[in-house]
Amino acid sequence: MSAQHTPGPWEIDGEYVQQVGQTVVAVCDVLNMDKAGDKGWYSGPVTQANKRLIAASPELLEALEALLGMDVAYQRGPRVEAAVAAGRAAIAKAKGEQP
Repeated sequence: MSAQHTPGPWEIDGEYVQQVGQTVVAVCDVLNMDKAGDKGWYSGPVTQANKRLIAASPELLEALEALLGMDVAYQRGPRVEAAVAAGRAAIAKAKGEQP
């Protein structure tokens, strides 16, 4: 299965993450994660960090796919193999595929 997500790039607009240039349809709303027991919209540091990470997701996926498409045969070892495996698992998760 290939990725079935709203095309990037995405940006933060207030409490929403949305496709750049769009003002009608949000990719997602980010709930408060800043205060224990306080649900609702809150623009604290954790919520803002979550929005930035979500907004960067399309570019992160594209960059990771490009990196894993490069020839890393000249570099071997457990650290490289672990990083490549983790990258492939993250791409599979993002695309809804089995790692």
